[in-house]
Amino acid sequence: LMRQLLICFWNRNVRNFAPLFSFHLCTKRFLFLFLFLFPFSNVSTRTSVSEEMTDMVIPENELTDGEVLFEEMNLGGIVNFPAFRQAVQGYNKIEQKKKPVLTLIDFTKPSTEKRLFVFDMKERKLLYSSVVAHGKNSGENYATSFSNAVGSYKSSLGFYLTGSTYRGKNGYSLLLDGLEKGINDCARERAIVVHGAAYANPSVCRGGRLGRSFGCPALPQALTKPIINTIKGGSVLFIYANNKEYMAKSTILPSLHRRSYSPKLEKRRTGLLLSRIKNSFLFLFLPFFP
Repeated sequence: LMRQLLICFWNRNVRNFAPLFSFHLCTKRFLFLFLFLFPFSNVSTRTSVSEEMTDMVIPENELTDGEVLFEEMNLGGIVNFPAFRQAVQGYNKIEQKKKPVLTLIDFTKPSTEKRLFVFDMKERKLLYSSVVAHGKNSGENYATSFSNAVGSYKSSLGFYLTGSTYRGKNGYSLLLDGLEKGINDCARERAIVVHGAAYANPSVCRGGRLGRSFGCPALPQALTKPIINTIKGGSVLFIYANNKEYMAKSTILPSLHRRSYSPKLEKRRTGLLLSRIKNSFLFLFLPFFP
């Protein structure tokens, strides 16, 4: 009906003022071909990403904060952004923290690579990066299995608050309090602490992987004291592994598992939207082509 009205308006009014509304023939042909043939359906508004399901969608304001910090700290090529993004979101939600320091342990990386990162969130800079050991029953070079059970000798994912220090059989150590029930809240009972160990020294990686702990994030001996002194006393520590089971149970990051993101699905949606825009243009301009 709208198209018929536009054609009627054109026939009765616009054609009476043809000199004012006339288009050059080449211009009309170009416009028509552009609207008809331009491949809107193949246009994507995102940069290329993996075809696999990415982590998850998070609120726009928190995503923006994570992106800004990531750029300001120049973390590209050093830190995995999805891991950093989740760590920042959790850090912002945890009100019990007592100092602006965030520690991220990224278990999507092998033990032979630096995968522990300490950030000064106030000064917005990376303070430390180091290799770190995982539990011996969590995997070989990669940590792939996790548990909160006593005697499992596995690492536990999720958010922790750092506590006080002490000297034990592994030397200078740092207590951890797991903040997520059923995920890591047995950390004290399991004696999961940050400590140094000879098997966590980088030289051990020559055997193909780092040594493994009973579930503790064990550090190289040379970095144990400076890292513990930086993060002790109520800072946030996050252990990440892009684990669906964790995301389904997490109480700190609930918004991340409400909706998954698929690049293919978004591309189809974007193509559909742009096709509709193209059709709208054709609908509006078609009466101008006799």
